[in-house]
Amino acid sequence: GDRAAQEGILKLLDSESAAVRLAALQALETLGDRRAVKAVMQVAMTPDMDKASCRAAVKALGLMGGPGVEQEILAQMRAAEPKVKAAYAGVLGARKSRGALPELLAAARSPDGALAGEARGALSLTARPEDLPELVALTLDTADAGGLRELERILVKVAKTAADEKQRTGAVLGALKKTAPASARGALLSALGKMEAPSSLPVLLAAAQDGDAAVRRAALKTLADNWPDATPLQALRDASRGDADGECRVLALGGYARLLALPSALPVKERLALYREALDLAKGTQEKRALIEGLGALIHRDALAFVTPYMRDSSVSKDAFQAAMNISKGLNGGAMTLSGSIAGQERFAIDNDPKTRWTTGASKKGGEWFVIDLGYEDEIRTLELDAGGGGGDQPRGCEVYVSLDGKTWGAPVLKGDNPRKRSITIEVPPTVGRFVKIVQTGADGSFWSINELRVNGVPDHKVAPPLDRSGWKMSAFNASKGQDPKNAIDGDLATRWGTGGAMKSGDWLAVDLGGVHTVHAVVLNAAKSGGDYPREYEIYTSSDGVAWFGPVGAGKGERALTTAPVLPTQARHVKIVQTGSTEFNWWSVYDLQILGE
Repeated sequence: GDRAAQEGILKLLDSESAAVRLAALQALETLGDRRAVKAVMQVAMTPDMDKASCRAAVKALGLMGGPGVEQEILAQMRAAEPKVKAAYAGVLGARKSRGALPELLAAARSPDGALAGEARGALSLTARPEDLPELVALTLDTADAGGLRELERILVKVAKTAADEKQRTGAVLGALKKTAPASARGALLSALGKMEAPSSLPVLLAAAQDGDAAVRRAALKTLADNWPDATPLQALRDASRGDADGECRVLALGGYARLLALPSALPVKERLALYREALDLAKGTQEKRALIEGLGALIHRDALAFVTPYMRDSSVSKDAFQAAMNISKGLNGGAMTLSGSIAGQERFAIDNDPKTRWTTGASKKGGEWFVIDLGYEDEIRTLELDAGGGGGDQPRGCEVYVSLDGKTWGAPVLKGDNPRKRSITIEVPPTVGRFVKIVQTGADGSFWSINELRVNGVPDHKVAPPLDRSGWKMSAFNASKGQDPKNAIDGDLATRWGTGGAMKSGDWLAVDLGGVHTVHAVVLNAAKSGGDYPREYEIYTSSDGVAWFGPVGAGKGERALTTAPVLPTQARHVKIVQTGSTEFNWWSVYDLQILGE
C-alpha cells in the first residue's frame, strides 16, 4: 500500500461505523508509521469503544512496521498515565522489542500493579539469556508474592535457552551470595532448582539449612518438587526429622518420598523399609500424608501391598487410595514409556486400537529397535508382539535385551528367528529389569510394525464383565422415603432410584452382592435424567456391610453414564457415596452395574 494514504485512513478511525474502523485498522497494520501510533492507541483505550475495534487497534500496534513506530511507542509510553502505559508495554511485548528492555524493566518496578504485571509479561516475551542479570536484579527489587512467582517463571524460561550452565545459573548464584530479602531469595532458589543445573545443588543444600525458615522452605520445596535424581535424599531425610519448622518437615518428607521412588540401585524392599521408618517417625497427619502421596510414584507390586493397609487409616485413607490407584495403573501400563528407531508413534503399540500401529515405514534392513521402559522393575518373562492384520510385518529375526537402567544392556537374553506369523509370544528367560529392548535383525521388503505389544501380559486391556444381579439386595440413605433402591437394578430404564431432591454430600446407595467378588468398576446410568449424574463420588467396600474399607474409587461424574474405576478389591458389599452438590439436580440411578469377577 501507499503510505501517503495514511492521513485519510487515520480520519476513518473516528467513523461511527465499526466496520469502517476495523477496515482502517487493518490497513494501518501495513501502512502505519509513527504518526499513527497515538491515534490507534486512542481507539484501544476509548472506554465505550466496541471490543472488536479495541482488539484490532492493539493488533495493529503490534504489527505496524513503518518508520519510527517503535521509537514513537516508547515516547508515548514515557508520557502516558499508568493504564495507557500498561497497554503500550503489552504492545512492546507483542512486538518482541529488544530496544524497549530498559523501559520495560523500569515499568516492572512500578508501584502500579497492573502496569508492573503487563511489563513482566512483555519481558517474558522479549528477554534473552544475556538479560538474566537484569531480571535477577528486578527480582531482588520485587516484594509482592504474585510478581515474584511471575519473575521466577520468566527466569526459568529465559535460562533454559542459555547456551551453557554457567550462563544459565550465574546471575542467580551470584545474587544468592549477597544479602537479599527472604521472599526474593526464595524465588531465586525456586527458579534455580528448575534450571536443570547439577552445579546448583550445593547452594540449594546450604539454603535448606538457612536460619530463615522461609528460605529453608523455598530450598526444600524446589528440591522436593524438581530435583531429577536421588542425590539430595539424605539431606531431605535429615530435614524431615530435624527441622524445627513443621512446614519444612512436611516439604522434606514429600521430597524424600518422591526421590525414594526414582530409579536407583537401591532394591525396592530397602526403599520400602525407608518409607516404613519415615512413617513411624512422622510427627503428624500432614507428614504421613506427604509420605503416602509420594509412595504413589513407586510403581511396584510390593509398594501396592505396602500402601493398601493404610486405606484403613481414616487420617490418610484417601491419600493411600490415590497412591494405590496410581501404582495399580502404572503396573498395568500407565507407567510405560516407549521409544523406537523411528520416533513419533510409539504409543500406538499399546493403545488397544487395531487401526493404529508403530512402524518403521521402510523395508527391514536389520538394526531397527524398540525400547519399553516399564516404569518399574520386574522379572521379564514374556513378550507379546502383534504386527496386525495383512502383510508380513513381523520381525524376520530378533534379539531381546533387558536392562535395569536403560543404559547398560549387556548381551541379549534371547535370540529368535523368523516366527513366520504376525502374532507371536516370546518366552524370555526370567530376567529382572525395567527396560526391554527388541532389535529386529532380519531383512526383506516389508516393514516392521507393532500393532499391539505386551510385556508379562501388560498392558491388560480386558474389561471385567457385569456381575449377575439376580441375588443382589439394595439399600439407600432414603429408602424409607419412597425412593426404592431396587429400581436401580430392575433392568427397566423407565424406573429409577433417586435422592428425591437436590443431591448433597453424603447421599449414598449400597448393594449386597450376595457373595464375595473382585470388584473392578461401578457403572451408574442416569438415562433420560441426563443431568442427574453424581457430581463427585467415593466408593467403599465391605465384607459385612458394617465396617467399610476405602475409598477404593473416587472421581467426578460428567455425563449421564458414569463409569467409576475401582482399585480391584474383594468384597460382598459396595457403597457409592455422592460427595458433591448441586442446587437443583437429583442424583438418579436408572441402572447400576458392578463390573467384576
